[in-house]
Amino acid sequence: MWAYILGLGFQTAPSSVLHADSPLISLGDFLGAPAAAIIIGFSACLCFFSAGLGSLNALARVGLTLGKEGLMPPIMTVIHPRYRTPVGALTVGMGGVMLITIILITLGLPPLQINDVCGTFGTLALLLVYGLVALSLLPYLYRLGELNRKYLLLGGGTALLLLMVTTIFLSSLGKGAVLDAVRLFFGLLMVGIGLIAWQQRPQRPQA
Repeated sequence: MWAYILGLGFQTAPSSVLHADSPLISLGDFLGAPAAAIIIGFSACLCFFSAGLGSLNALARVGLTLGKEGLMPPIMTVIHPRYRTPVGALTVGMGGVMLITIILITLGLPPLQINDVCGTFGTLALLLVYGLVALSLLPYLYRLGELNRKYLLLGGGTALLLLMVTTIFLSSLGKGAVLDAVRLFFGLLMVGIGLIAWQQRPQRPQA
């Protein structure tokens, strides 16, 4: 219901409401229902909080794995002695997130643009991970001798669908900080590929 109201409200609201620092509050004032804007804003905060917990959970799992593989510092493998949680990866991940946020604020980006930049980066990361999972399914099942037409269509079709979604997503992006986030993402991707290639290089036998 609120999504429907928001859609109608933003269609009728002037552009000044859309570009305000707090568009929900501005929309509520424009519609003459400031209490509704507060309720929607509070609900959005809860959604962001739950999404943040999910992202940190995934970040901790990835960081712990990279630490075990030797691609990240040993601190990433530290486990809490009581709760058995990857406290090392969580601490480093939270520190990185806070540092990036502080840098973006220092650069003068408004909160909504910071959300767009980080959301773009996170969307690309999500598409990349799902694409790698879909592609890795095929050689994994092949080694097990269980690769058949159904799994071939499932893995290949999912990879093609993700490639199409990624292409559409990238083509819809504008210029500015969001485009810089895309460049940064692919730059870090190349660095990661280089680190993996360096780690897996053949070792020379010691004399």
